[in-house]
Amino acid sequence: MSALDNLSPPQFYHGTTAKLSVGDHITVGHDKNMLQPGKSTQTYFADTHSSASKYADYVAKESGGSAHVYSVEPTGGYRRAGGRVKGGEWTESEYASDHSLRVTGEV
Repeated sequence: MSALDNLSPPQFYHGTTAKLSVGDHITVGHDKNMLQPGKSTQTYFADTHSSASKYADYVAKESGGSAHVYSVEPTGGYRRAGGRVKGGEWTESEYASDHSLRVTGEV
């Protein structure tokens, strides 16, 4: 048995006020959240539930919606996009992709 046999795929999360279902795709080109007008050019997600939850709570508080956190799988390549201030907090667990995210559950 090699060390690679013990590796599991990373878990990713997406925080939002949108109500989504398993199998839905979060796509590039949808309306950004209510706090940022315009269309998205990337999808964003985090590798910690805490980071996604903080963002969902922030957007819900500002927009009056309900916070949701989903487990997601990127459908294509992605890169680390951390080191930005989001919702008043410094994030280092954030990723960005030019591809959609597939919802695998609500957590």
